[in-house]
Amino acid sequence: MKKGLIMILMVGLLMGCQTSKPEETTLTFKKIENVEYGSLFDTKECVNETNGHIEEYPQLDTSIIGIHKLTFVVEKDQQKKSFEYEIEVKDTQMPIIELKKEKDEIEYNSKYDALNYINAVKDLVDGDIQYKKESEVKSDDYLYYTYHSDVNMKKAGTYTIHYTAVDKNKNKTEKDLKISVKEEKKEPIQKAKSQETTISKEKPDVPTQQETKKPESKPEVETSKEPQQSDYSYILPSTIAKTRSAKNANKIVTVTSTSSRSRKGIVQYFVKNGNQWIEKLKVNCQLGKAGMGQGSEYSTRTPVGTYHFTHAYGIKNNPGSKMSYTQINEHHYWCGDQYYNQFVDDTVTDHSACSINNDEHLIDYPGSYNYFASFNYNSGNVSGVGSAYFLHCSKGSYTMGCIGIPEAKMVYLLQNIDTSTILIVDQVNNVVNH
Repeated sequence: MKKGLIMILMVGLLMGCQTSKPEETTLTFKKIENVEYGSLFDTKECVNETNGHIEEYPQLDTSIIGIHKLTFVVEKDQQKKSFEYEIEVKDTQMPIIELKKEKDEIEYNSKYDALNYINAVKDLVDGDIQYKKESEVKSDDYLYYTYHSDVNMKKAGTYTIHYTAVDKNKNKTEKDLKISVKEEKKEPIQKAKSQETTISKEKPDVPTQQETKKPESKPEVETSKEPQQSDYSYILPSTIAKTRSAKNANKIVTVTSTSSRSRKGIVQYFVKNGNQWIEKLKVNCQLGKAGMGQGSEYSTRTPVGTYHFTHAYGIKNNPGSKMSYTQINEHHYWCGDQYYNQFVDDTVTDHSACSINNDEHLIDYPGSYNYFASFNYNSGNVSGVGSAYFLHCSKGSYTMGCIGIPEAKMVYLLQNIDTSTILIVDQVNNVVNH
């Protein structure tokens, strides 16, 4: 009896000493078809559920097309386990061909230039696309546009100019423009009048001095031709008057250059006085390191377009700005993360989840941000399209996409421009299209 009792007690003790099996570390993923090339992507979006802790998330380089293998390390009960996840980066955005018109009618046997019909050829990520002659295009070429034309200027009819644009990842866009060549204008053949010759035996009349005197011709009055914008590297007031923007504004600031790749440009300020546009300011400026073109988080181009100013800021005291003015302090950021392309005061908005690397701590840029004005580029706050583009004080020989002018001129503009002031950024000869 005692032996049986002892055996039961021993079995109970042994069972009590066994430890429960530790719970297995798990991580499940969401199904993501693909990620857009050139976009900002947080790999936290890949995770569906885990029973552990992911201390550091892997980075996805969306500038590289193809399938990426991401490794997620989950820690639980001081044990680490790795999980692999595959995700594909694709470029699904087609390049954009902007034509000034869809069709045109031209005179018989006249001249035309197919490139003059182009307003812009660009890609949302790759930026401006450069022209290449059709005869020079090879099968493996990319990041170019060209055209093919069957227009016969010596034969009336309707023809086609076929434009093709290819981006860096071989996405192709094609667009047609119809050209109508008018009928040849034939001058009517006039019959020559037969001149009858009469022979007179009489002495011909001798004209008097009065009859032989030719009437005095009036001196020609010289007429001054209107200056042509194509002859100038800056904007003429007459060009401003021709813009669409001039119909709805009394103040316009232009930022122009003669080349899309130039880091140097000119800022001008125009004011409407009655029916006349008057230039109030002209000053050299610094543009983006890569010139001007399509704005992007991944480029250093100054974004081309028509905008209006939204707010004034500065590390220094308010110089008398017509717009609302915020003096910058250590709590102020321009966000490139959760509140993309927005001003953030971290005493008002919780900013702790944002990546410091993607934000601009505004007070860290003395000189440039002594005074600056924001404008409504990417007002939809679309991640990756570009953020923190300003008109600010100049520092150095180029910017990272902003527009830089001397501080004294920046103060002058802040004292004069307001939120109704139009801002036009483009090459000189394109301004008339804004």
